[in-house]
Amino acid sequence: MLYSWGFYKELELSDTTKTGIELAIEAVGSQEALATAVGCTQQNVSFWKRQGFVPVEHLVVVEQSTGVPRAQLINPRISEIFANNTI
Repeated sequence: MLYSWGFYKELELSDTTKTGIELAIEAVGSQEALATAVGCTQQNVSFWKRQGFVPVEHLVVVEQSTGVPRAQLINPRISEIFANNTI
């Protein structure tokens, strides 16, 4: 099957919209592997994936285990607070 150029552009764009937690899961291979590295359950990792970020108390270990910077893993609302210097 042949695909149009638009199809490939869409694939490229979708790869750039992955959340930090999705990148972290990919880096170690699976939700279960990330859970083992972090010391939690696969269900925790699944919840993080659904919400789109890693809880603050797990940021450092996820960053160290996967190489994904904590700036990509943190809740975007927290990032906005620091970026806007509103605290």
